[in-house]
Amino acid sequence: MTTRLRFIAFLLAGLLLESPNAHALITGGEGNQPVRNRPDWPAGAADVANQQSRIAWWEGPPFGGGEWHFEYRGDADALNDALKRLAAIQGQRPRLIIRDGRATSFWLGIRADGKEPPVMDWTFVVWEAANYERLFGTNASRFMARSPNYGKPLPPPELTVYTGNGLDWSKVNVPEGIDVVDERLTAHGYRPEDGAVIEVSVRDLISGAPLKAAELVIERRPAVNPADLSELEVTRAESNAAGQITLKGLPRESLTLKIRRPGYVARTIDYTNTEQNLWKRYDVELAEGHRVSGRVVDDQGKPVANVTVRLTEFLTPKGTPYAWLDSLSAATTDSEGRFVIEAVPAGSARYYAYSDQYVTVGLGEILETSDKSVTLKVSAAGQMKVTVKGAKGPYIVNVAPEGGEKVGSWGGSSQLGEDGACRFTQIPPGRYVVHARPNPGTEAQRTKDVTVDIKPLKTVEVELKAVP
Repeated sequence: MTTRLRFIAFLLAGLLLESPNAHALITGGEGNQPVRNRPDWPAGAADVANQQSRIAWWEGPPFGGGEWHFEYRGDADALNDALKRLAAIQGQRPRLIIRDGRATSFWLGIRADGKEPPVMDWTFVVWEAANYERLFGTNASRFMARSPNYGKPLPPPELTVYTGNGLDWSKVNVPEGIDVVDERLTAHGYRPEDGAVIEVSVRDLISGAPLKAAELVIERRPAVNPADLSELEVTRAESNAAGQITLKGLPRESLTLKIRRPGYVARTIDYTNTEQNLWKRYDVELAEGHRVSGRVVDDQGKPVANVTVRLTEFLTPKGTPYAWLDSLSAATTDSEGRFVIEAVPAGSARYYAYSDQYVTVGLGEILETSDKSVTLKVSAAGQMKVTVKGAKGPYIVNVAPEGGEKVGSWGGSSQLGEDGACRFTQIPPGRYVVHARPNPGTEAQRTKDVTVDIKPLKTVEVELKAVP
């Protein structure tokens, strides 16, 4: 089969470019045409990736890349061949995860048009070491601090098997040299009739003591009918005196798991699919909530009202991420520019302040989340409306600072809306280069660059011309 390259564009309007090499595209293809070996892959990884049974591949994550996913459909003989190749990997000891759920192809599901995506029997995931280090390693930007990978060592090459599509595991032989993680129900004392099972252990972040009466809330993702909140929640349960929660018989679908307790900062534990993974255990730490307050001023030191203050990229006093807590926002500042945010985890966070007319210039400030009042500065911002004359089909518009992307500069990308335009707000004053191209599309279809000058409290309208 011929591999077809496709792109998924993510909304980037307002992204602060913390890494000059960051990109917001997931790339991938279908079929088993060989992919070339990457220098940062462990030796032998390409042999695993390029099995004949491969049906698709894709590379993520957005804003960095380097995590390669390969998807396969095959019988026990094909899997045994894959495991022999896995065991031959050098430089990192590979890992095998066994699950008794049923999985479908992520990449082929993109073009399924609402139909059931093709099934897959196993996946292989391998990182380019340099990309992982840049995103999550010792010297990584805090932009990825919301991820549970932040600060953790490079994951090993990992092959995950799903037996729920009919794969006969009794015919599979696992060679020596592979770490095996068995996540099947029977490996943890459960029976198939128990259905999907979630186990959670909850402790205090600082003391490590078990937390009684922490509430686990499980919601559908997405809701069957997002407008009907009664369909959103699946179930909830409280932890016992040992901080333990066990739930059986959960529906087999995409779910969001959240944990909360009075006096503590709620957090999302995971986004999981119980159709694929019938058993999962989580060890969770909750942080007590603190109040953060302060004042927002402009370039002249005058208070700015009606500005939202946002905290993100939380790190605990241990230096670990408070994942997946994305952000906390205060109500808009009052007439004196003052704000208060309740229930913030102890540690540190990045602070931003913004409105339609004002923006924090640069990367914001990393400050302790303490009771000490803080002062944040904002500058007047501009806006931009972009259209593409002659555009047919989806188009993606890109905005970058004149002279190229630099750490702390503003840039963004966005799809044209149904009205044929896209709008960028909260743009720091300065000169920017704008262009567009079809999505999916090629570099040859890229429009000519247009340079614009963004001024405080002004809106610039830009018309690009599609390449015939």
